[in-house]
Amino acid sequence: NASPEDTSCKIAATTALAAVRAAQGRDDEAEELFRSALELAHAGNFEVFEIEPLERLTDFLRDRGRDDDTAPYEARLAELVPPAPTSTERIA
Repeated sequence: NASPEDTSCKIAATTALAAVRAAQGRDDEAEELFRSALELAHAGNFEVFEIEPLERLTDFLRDRGRDDDTAPYEARLAELVPPAPTSTERIA
């Protein structure tokens, strides 16, 4: 049950629809929807909800040989998700 005001559900639904469009080969629509989900998350200051659309968009772009286009999205992901500590760092 989601209401029109539920931004997290809008982001999730838009991301899911983008993935469906990508699977259907409707790349222009998919990319537009991924970007729309990111805009919703960013506008609402919901950083945690940016992660999945960012990951999916970078995968989408890479799968289409557009590695150069992933740089800004990967940089944003690096800001939101710090690298996991190595086993040595966890022990220390």
